Amino acid sequence: SAYAGHSPAHSIDWNHYNSAGAPDDYGRDVVASAGGKVLASYYSKSTGYGNTIVIGHGNGWRTRYAHLKSRAVGKGAHVDRGRVIGKVGASSAIYNLSPHLHYEQIHDGNTVLAHVQGVTWYDGTKRNQKSTNSCK
Repeated sequence: SAYAGHSPAHSIDWNHYNSAGAPDDYGRDVVASAGGKVLASYYSKSTGYGNTIVIGHGNGWRTRYAHLKSRAVGKGAHVDRGRVIGKVGASSAIYNLSPHLHYEQIHDGNTVLAHVQGVTWYDGTKRNQKSTNSCK
């Protein structure tokens, strides 16, 4: 969901649902949505992001993955699209969260409306979208 009032604006919370329609995210693989260099891999105590990975993709583009249970890559690593970079969790030093993946697409330092597999995630959007690039 890309819900109104989400911080920062334009970020997405991803959930996976089992065949019974219940979320079953905790511990699922998180993969890089595009190749690049890991610019940051850390646990944030002050932002609410918890375990966080930021990947730089060139030309001012980055993606951020937050609230992870664990991180599988460190700063400076080069990753290909689809590489496992961590596990879905609910980590945050500030918020009590249910497991999900917090995802941002960032251009020139600003979180922008995410485009995923040709679909724009406008704020307030909730939809189902099946991965076609090995994201689980």
